[in-house]
Amino acid sequence: MSILTQLVQIILRKRQPQDLEYSVMAAVVAVVGQFVMQAAIMSGAEQYSQPIAYGLVYTVANVVGVLLLLRLYKKEARFVQCISALLGVSLILQFMSIFAFSSGILAFTGVMMWFWNMYLLVLILRVSLDTSMMTSVLLTIAYHFFVGFAMIVVFPDLQSEIISVWELAAEQAPPQ
Repeated sequence: MSILTQLVQIILRKRQPQDLEYSVMAAVVAVVGQFVMQAAIMSGAEQYSQPIAYGLVYTVANVVGVLLLLRLYKKEARFVQCISALLGVSLILQFMSIFAFSSGILAFTGVMMWFWNMYLLVLILRVSLDTSMMTSVLLTIAYHFFVGFAMIVVFPDLQSEIISVWELAAEQAPPQ
């Protein structure tokens, strides 16, 4: 069974994250795909001054964050499956969100996919680290803060660029 099919089954909760086939190639594709996706998304807004650099640092911060968590729990051997699952699931859901948005489906769908992605990340980290659900929730939040903090440290102007993107989006939103 292909890794893509397995990732979709994880998204649909028909397969557990630990059942994902071990594949270094899948991990590489997930990491490169995440970089390309982030750079492409950020390239779509002219307010972002360095979309390729942002995509690269974002992806590296994700990989380092996963490595640090696995090392903290002495589970480094699970890196390939964990990064394949985390980034693979996120990548598929990002594609689905972009498709939903571009085809005119309610923005609410994208928000729901984001929440589903967070839920799946909690489950993947829970299994990868052998922790409780509460610990996994806290670690997922800490992991996202780590990635965000890394981005702000490397790119101090990124925060103002994000705010300008949000302001533009708010101006272009249809009146309520």
